[in-house]
Amino acid sequence: MFLKKYLLSALFIIFFFQLISAGADENKSRIIKFGHAYGENSAVIFNKYAPLIHLLSTELDRKVVFVLKNTYGEMQTGYLNNEIDMGIINAYSFVNIMDSPFLIPIAARVKENDKNYTSLFIVRKDSSIMSIDDLKDKSFAFGDPYSTSSFLVPMYHLDKLNFRPAQFFRETVTIPKQDSIIYSVMNKTVDGGAVASFIFNEQDETVKSKFRIIFKSDPFPLGPFVVNSGLGEEMINKTRNFLLGLADSEEGRKALLQADLDPFTIVEKSDYDWLKKIAESGYKLERSGD
Repeated sequence: MFLKKYLLSALFIIFFFQLISAGADENKSRIIKFGHAYGENSAVIFNKYAPLIHLLSTELDRKVVFVLKNTYGEMQTGYLNNEIDMGIINAYSFVNIMDSPFLIPIAARVKENDKNYTSLFIVRKDSSIMSIDDLKDKSFAFGDPYSTSSFLVPMYHLDKLNFRPAQFFRETVTIPKQDSIIYSVMNKTVDGGAVASFIFNEQDETVKSKFRIIFKSDPFPLGPFVVNSGLGEEMINKTRNFLLGLADSEEGRKALLQADLDPFTIVEKSDYDWLKKIAESGYKLERSGD
């Protein structure tokens, strides 16, 4: 009887630890989905972030896969529906869903030695357009309706000038990718467009030399690195520490360089108060005749 009880107890202990081990293995094999705001061509984004994702995968001991949505709206839905575990989200999308309990900002992006950037109105240098006023009855390209630099902030500044796009411009077009906006202006498809300062600055000098910047907005924050709260405190802390310590190693510095980023820094939700306030204005792009 004693031997039987002993064997049963031993089998139970073995079974218990097998369950724990299986759970650990399952957790360890879980794929982490890394999302990124969709502001440039997909090939450009993949190339930029490949080294960073590789290091992140090693640090977290998880397979990290890249998830790229077609629009900023789809990106927001991806976070809210747990389709994305972590990644970089643009600022307008962030303020639109920042009150969700699932979304936690853990680090601020820094580019060109600044957590902030600007929106630029660009035209061809060989045009007669010297100011926003000169864009009257011209064609103009906006970006994705949830883009901070090529939609929200441009609409805010046009509104401050009492310019309604449907009446002010001859024609408005929406071009989701901002590098495509740049080339549309350069190729005379449109007369002007709104783009992020850092995306414009990343262009080749021969490209930039063909443009005139006729307006530069006040600075506003880059979108943060966010995580889904479902990852758990341990994984979230490991990710935060990884990001804030990237510049401490040669590999990390190379990954940041490849991503056109300076070292990550501390983020505060209050950094986005101004953007949240203007986002609540609910700007929409009306077409001529609307």
